[in-house]
Amino acid sequence: MTLPSATTRILVIAVAGMVLLASVGIHWIVTLAALAAIAALAIGQPAMVVAAVVASIPMQSTIMLPFVRGEITITQLAIFGLIAGWGIVFWRRRIWLDSIVVGFLLVVAAYAVSFVAVDDPGLWFQETYRWAIAGVLFVIARSVITCWVDIRYSLWAMLAGVIGLSLMSLWQLLSEAGPSDFLVGGAIRVYGTFGTPNTLAAYMEMTVPFFLACIPLAWRKSGSRHFSDIEKWLLIIASGGGTLVLLLTQSRGGWVGMALGCAVLWWQFPHRVKLISFISALVVVGGFLLTPPGQSQIDRFLELQVETMPAESIETHSSYEVGAGRGALWSTAILMIEDRPLTGIGAGEFDENYREYVPSWIDRFPRGQAHNVWLQMGAQAGIWGIAAYAAWFVASIWSVITARRRARTDREFWLISGVLAVFVAYIAHSMVDYLNVLSLGLQLSVLSAIALNLVPEPLTRYSHSPTPVPSSAVPEPA
Repeated sequence: MTLPSATTRILVIAVAGMVLLASVGIHWIVTLAALAAIAALAIGQPAMVVAAVVASIPMQSTIMLPFVRGEITITQLAIFGLIAGWGIVFWRRRIWLDSIVVGFLLVVAAYAVSFVAVDDPGLWFQETYRWAIAGVLFVIARSVITCWVDIRYSLWAMLAGVIGLSLMSLWQLLSEAGPSDFLVGGAIRVYGTFGTPNTLAAYMEMTVPFFLACIPLAWRKSGSRHFSDIEKWLLIIASGGGTLVLLLTQSRGGWVGMALGCAVLWWQFPHRVKLISFISALVVVGGFLLTPPGQSQIDRFLELQVETMPAESIETHSSYEVGAGRGALWSTAILMIEDRPLTGIGAGEFDENYREYVPSWIDRFPRGQAHNVWLQMGAQAGIWGIAAYAAWFVASIWSVITARRRARTDREFWLISGVLAVFVAYIAHSMVDYLNVLSLGLQLSVLSAIALNLVPEPLTRYSHSPTPVPSSAVPEPA
């Protein structure tokens, strides 16, 4: 990797120093100065700032920085600086307005329609902001991640995030640091900095499959051209640590999503490798299931069959206590959609309206979201929310699939396969959790941009030398 210029190194050191000072709450002027330095860095090295956004995702609200009014997160600082710096010279960039961008716009439009039903504009703004900022980052990332060096910046950011979260999660497990309701099967369900185990599992699903796709490339003889020796080992360490953390979250949706994501990669291997890896996985998983912790997890999966209690028990038992604990949430979301099919109850207001719609009073305590992306979008924005999400969803998946079809080299094929594996894991887990929360949407945006930029679709309409069409005329003999 080519070393950054002296100016870039100075700006990076300045940003790091000012963020460190701002994190101890000195004054909001320091945060403003850091924002200006990030914008300056984004003018010349926007891919670095995209990587800074990626690196900040695991931090969430762990570190808050003082600002003009209130506080902002490090993720907000990085992305606002990126937007400012990129916007100054945006006309120099090639801006892609593709079907994924249309999907983002449709989701924001559906949320705009839902505003008529909103009681708390602040909650509406927070939810709308998550989708809008993910769309903006996708547009920027597509315009600035133009080479392998740019991708490696984001790869390093993800490696740092996964390794850091792995260390933190192991500390939570050993010290049993966590709420009492996270204690399952005699062990704490680790949650890292994300607040809940399921969200941490989702982050690992959005990174580890990508690392696993990089490992075969890095360890080939030709891999030294693209990966350094330290990257080769860090990919293995991060993949192993991230997988372990995913297991320690005890997230059933995360386990199923990760298994399906890995199956996408496994299918690409030669038959002999597939057979050996399948037998090895079978032995490891089978051996674990024979242990007491494994038996407890089998019991948890068997609970998925049960989502209701007998009618005579409904007043004494909450549906959260049986099955997967999703029955009351799904039923409530369906009632919201049926009651307000055209507007929903308002973006971000699922919890605010939960008690009004919950079928049983004993289930009156909300759990943050509907725990199903389709029901969540419908509850928030009605049929327009479901349709808009479907447009973004189909556009994202189809774009990655078609990009993989255009792959010309092993590197392009495997990296795009890694992104596809991430989306497969996301699809599966989204059936039991709403994962477009916190900053996870930013992660999906950057990965989508990487996949599409590896093999950008040529704009043949603007080709200066159109491809000649063979003539069907047969010349007559002289």
